Amino acid sequence: MRFWQRWAAGVVDHPGRVWFWLVVMVLPAFWGLSRLEVKTSNFDLVDPGDPEVARLLAFNRDFGGINPIVWVVSGSDPKLRHELVDQLAHFARQHTLVKGVVERWPNDRGQVDFLDGDGLSLVLVQPRDQKVQASLLKPLIADLEAWNQSQMRQFSAVNLGLTGIPVYAVADQTSIQTEVSQVSVWSLIGVLILFMLGFHRFFHPLLAVGVLCLVVLVSVGWTAIWPGYLTHVSGTFASILIGLGVDFSIHFIHRLEQMPQADWRERVKQTIAVSGPALATGALTSAAVFLSLLGSGFQGFSELGWIAGGGLLICLIATTTVLPLLLLRTRPLPQVSPQTEWTLPGYFAWPLLVGGLLLGAWRNPGFDSNYLSLQPQQSSAVFWEKQLVEHSDWNTQFMGFRVNDLQAWLTLKQKLRNQASVGRVLCPLQWVELQSDPLIASLAQSLLATMRSPQGDYPVFVFPRANVWNAADQTPFLEDMQAIDAQTTGMPLLGKVMVDKTHTALRRTAIWGSLAILLVLILDFRKVRLILLACLVPALTLWTLKGLMAVLGLSFNPLNVMAVPLILGIAVDDGVHLLHRTQQEGGRVASALGGTGRSIVLTSLTTLCAFGMLALTANPGLASFGLILVLGVGLALVFSLLVLPVMMKLFPIRRLAP
Repeated sequence: MRFWQRWAAGVVDHPGRVWFWLVVMVLPAFWGLSRLEVKTSNFDLVDPGDPEVARLLAFNRDFGGINPIVWVVSGSDPKLRHELVDQLAHFARQHTLVKGVVERWPNDRGQVDFLDGDGLSLVLVQPRDQKVQASLLKPLIADLEAWNQSQMRQFSAVNLGLTGIPVYAVADQTSIQTEVSQVSVWSLIGVLILFMLGFHRFFHPLLAVGVLCLVVLVSVGWTAIWPGYLTHVSGTFASILIGLGVDFSIHFIHRLEQMPQADWRERVKQTIAVSGPALATGALTSAAVFLSLLGSGFQGFSELGWIAGGGLLICLIATTTVLPLLLLRTRPLPQVSPQTEWTLPGYFAWPLLVGGLLLGAWRNPGFDSNYLSLQPQQSSAVFWEKQLVEHSDWNTQFMGFRVNDLQAWLTLKQKLRNQASVGRVLCPLQWVELQSDPLIASLAQSLLATMRSPQGDYPVFVFPRANVWNAADQTPFLEDMQAIDAQTTGMPLLGKVMVDKTHTALRRTAIWGSLAILLVLILDFRKVRLILLACLVPALTLWTLKGLMAVLGLSFNPLNVMAVPLILGIAVDDGVHLLHRTQQEGGRVASALGGTGRSIVLTSLTTLCAFGMLALTANPGLASFGLILVLGVGLALVFSLLVLPVMMKLFPIRRLAP
């Protein structure tokens, strides 16, 4: 408390220092903003030094083709399909963003065939950009789509479509950028409206949002320190800071309204001193959860944790320095007396507590690692992917091997033939087997020259027979491939590695985040009773959430797991503010609820508005993220207002020492 009294005096009595340090922080932020790079590849989410990632990147560097655009031609007339395939391949080869095209390959009968399935043919288009950066792939895919539309107008008997990882990457970026930008605007409007309705004011909520925008800008400078760029995961930090940071301003202004009438400067100073401890604990616990992502083992999450965790600390500083100074330049707020007693029905507490414990113990939600589940169901790329799996033994996902000569290829081919999980196999050395034909011999030498690595190796591409997006089909295929060669690589393996890292990140974040929260609470409250009460709401919220997800048939996925640290931070924040206010009210729980209950409800509603609108988006990944946040924040609100007060009456709290 004494620290915050000195902090308040320093801010209010020496505003010039605050403005000086603000300029010092903002100027580098503008420099960082001008240099900040946005990376749009999934490869940027993983550590390039990881053995599996390094092996895949090396394979891509030597041969390319591990992430092709799959161009599908569907129709009942093979002759018409093959005519279109030739035209398509010719068009693709002329494109400056295309490195290679494959539309024919030798079969086991010694003939060169089109890449056919049941009623469809396909062309593998290898982009020059092998890191699957959506920003570089977007113009290429747009040109291919335009060509498709022109051909389908001319040939009504065929359908043309694109699928594959590059197509998904571009679709993801377009969908997420469009929907997140739209939702962010509406969320910000909704938060402002709720803020204004909650306080019956217009200007002060605008000041609070302005401070949040300043926090986002300064956080850009923080990002420039490390990692120096944004990905489509870490790029969500602004929404996180707005969704959580607005809570600090709500609690501050709400407490300022309730301060006894006095000199305006003195009221602001006292508000900083009184609200500072609870704001600091809430900010530190939320920041600690995000910073614990640094030990998650998953680079994408680590970067988000650094940016969001640091941003929340910046938000705490701004709320207790810049916001008070801006408020001092406004007309003094009239005092609003807190509701003397705010009691909620206590008989709800025990059924909620027991029900939450039983629900959490009933069953755990599953983990959906199927990437297609994160794609809009009306996506044409998903449709063509399913057509490939159902009507051919081709696939957009495959594994890569290396062979150094014809004999090594023949040995590997025999091993692959014995695997039931293998659909098709492509190797440039297959052309060597057909060199009796002079034309083919010439083509073979040209192809071998372009597909030979600097070490003299040749690639072997192995396509799975089943849909490896499904874990039940993916596991046996990967086991078969790794049994043949432990150094094999490919997107199915990288996908599994990323899912495994997501699992690990979730466990590590839960452990390290909980320990970090516990440490902050120990430093703040220093009494076992208060620490346990502060841990009650977050623990009960997460425990009940997993059972509720199982009841509703919801699963975690690589995207919505990021809702967990947000929910944890919000749940801790609600309980901490109520506990601090109860201490200040001399242990009178009803008086504490009357003083801070409205701000807890309002912060929960603004958070629900900020993130809940994501549940209405067409992108299944974003929608699941928003829905889990809605459930988690709703549970935290219920447990904070209905269960925690009853527990505080059972274990009384003494007045806070001055």
